[in-house]
Amino acid sequence: FNNPSTPKPSVIVTPTDETHIQAALLCAKKHGYEMRIRGGGHDYEGLSYTADVPFVMVDLVNMRSIDINVENRTAWVQGGALLGELYYTISQKTDTLYFPAGVCPSVGLRLVPVPERVTIFMVNITIEQGATDVFHKYQYVLPKFDRELQMRVQINSENIDNSTKKTIRILFHGIYQGNTDTLLPLLNQSFPELNVTREVCQEVRMVQSTLQFGGFTTSTPVEVLANRSAIPKTNFKGKSDYVRTPIPKRGLRKIWRKMFENDNSEMLQLYTFGGKMEEYSDTATPYPHRAGVLYQIFKLVNLIDQPSDMTTISLRRIAWLRSFDKTLKPYVSSNPREAYLNYIDLDLGVGKGSYEEA
Repeated sequence: FNNPSTPKPSVIVTPTDETHIQAALLCAKKHGYEMRIRGGGHDYEGLSYTADVPFVMVDLVNMRSIDINVENRTAWVQGGALLGELYYTISQKTDTLYFPAGVCPSVGLRLVPVPERVTIFMVNITIEQGATDVFHKYQYVLPKFDRELQMRVQINSENIDNSTKKTIRILFHGIYQGNTDTLLPLLNQSFPELNVTREVCQEVRMVQSTLQFGGFTTSTPVEVLANRSAIPKTNFKGKSDYVRTPIPKRGLRKIWRKMFENDNSEMLQLYTFGGKMEEYSDTATPYPHRAGVLYQIFKLVNLIDQPSDMTTISLRRIAWLRSFDKTLKPYVSSNPREAYLNYIDLDLGVGKGSYEEA
């Protein structure tokens, strides 16, 4: 809302009870206002707190209660809570239950058992160090690997030693529900190219792994997860894809060259599938991207809000991202080209109907 061009709500309602939401909905409908519901504010296109027509925003910031039942392995979470607040609350109750990410609506959630300690590791590789070959091998190995291992891969371009020459850096970030002594033989046998050593492994509580995946360190106090002001605010434009066939090396090199055209503001985040996900058909649940998916790609460019004269840079980055989408087309799913619903991308289209019509 610091930007004068951002549409502002006519009224902001901050309910403390469910009945307040019902009253706000009826009042808005009676007077011809649209409703926008703001939970944690995590919205890729800002649709939960902006609109092009007169609207009322219901901000759930005061509805953040979290109730953990360790015995029944369930949690009740109100819609205004952040995932960090949920992770923190669970960590104060138990080290052997956790919630595997996702959206936190005001519904019951099933918690899953986890070991008291998990093993995490990070390995950085550039293309000069063989990152292209390592990533190519990753596509064949990790989706079929031990189901206790989850891997996130982060790819970005950067300049080499402050020169004009660029490289690609790939970060392999893993979490294994077991100890280091078990993990290392598994990786060394099936994926020795990654060169995971004992020195890059840490055995930590599950909540500490969340800290590291979230950009903090494992030594950061877990209380930071419950501190909304401590979580960095970022602005970006994002898009998603799913890969069902390994990208050949020539395709990877083409992707790297396209990334070199940008100003290092881009990032690709890849989430490995396989394991339990592989056991369900596309029609088994409302989430259809399961059997046959190797990994999901979330691609983004960082945007600049202030000062206002930097808008041109943001627009240039968005234009690059859209052209990058075309570069990826031959290597991702097709007929149809899949995208993740909750990674909202208005480039894919905008519905005009109401919820009832939909």
